[in-house]
Amino acid sequence: MTLAAPLRTVPSAPRRGDGPRCGARRAALVALALAGAWATAQAPADAAPVACGDLAGVGLLADGGLRPDGTLAATWTLIAAPTGTLVQRPLVFVDGRLVADLGPVAFPCGQPVALELRDLAPAHAVHWVLHGWPPVPSDLMPLGFDEARAAYAGRFPPGTFALADVGFARPAGGLPASGAPVRTRPMPPGALVDDRVEVPAEDLDPSGVDGAGGADRWVRAPVGADLPIRIVYEAPDDAAVLATCLLDGEQVAAFDGAVVRPAHLSAGGLLEVDGRVRVAAPGWHRLHCLLLPDAADGGADHPPRPLLALYLWGEGP
Repeated sequence: MTLAAPLRTVPSAPRRGDGPRCGARRAALVALALAGAWATAQAPADAAPVACGDLAGVGLLADGGLRPDGTLAATWTLIAAPTGTLVQRPLVFVDGRLVADLGPVAFPCGQPVALELRDLAPAHAVHWVLHGWPPVPSDLMPLGFDEARAAYAGRFPPGTFALADVGFARPAGGLPASGAPVRTRPMPPGALVDDRVEVPAEDLDPSGVDGAGGADRWVRAPVGADLPIRIVYEAPDDAAVLATCLLDGEQVAAFDGAVVRPAHLSAGGLLEVDGRVRVAAPGWHRLHCLLLPDAADGGADHPPRPLLALYLWGEGP
């Protein structure tokens, strides 16, 4: 695969490219109105102090698709952020496997930023996303575990939220992932569910969680530990998805040695995908899991909602 034109700022509007037969074509508003802390932590230290646009949170216009020759073309335009420039990390997945990390990249307010990636291997599905940068926000990195819990008591830590948009294209002749997928089960009566990655309660040391205000996004574990994790998601529709996880922005083999686990969503059901990750080093790590759409027709107008990230604190030398 070849990066034909590095991510760059371009003066013209996004180009639609070839016909829609080989991929998704859309101009989608990606908005996150919940996370002022997220936006602050993801912005570069020298970002312009003037906010971009009038919306609260972060908003981008996204357009892209897969051309018949296997070239991925995508464009993003920042239209809302607390700062004039936002830094993100564009990632490209083929059949759920991370094949290109093209960041970090600065997105200036109102200026389209284009990506073109050539020679993608034959694939059943191609996805592209913007992932937060840096992997652990600078607001959190210098704090110890107890300091962070105190600083963010009762509220979500920075970097917990992800952008909602996932670009998705299926080449002509591509098929959904094979293998027996994990399936949703009926929702427990009266359940209130946050879409998230977590450590199952039965495997959790209560001292490693800040439960105040629902901000249970902290886990402490010894360096070298294989930590049980669980993706939890309330399915709004019937859909096929691919579950995968990134630890500090690197894809990890969280599912019995595999980096991808197919799942089938049933409307109104609860998805629970179990896995394990290794805490490799002392200090903070961010675990961010994705549900990548895998619809048979290649549609991507309504991708799965993003999952809340989980922070791991490696305890030890």
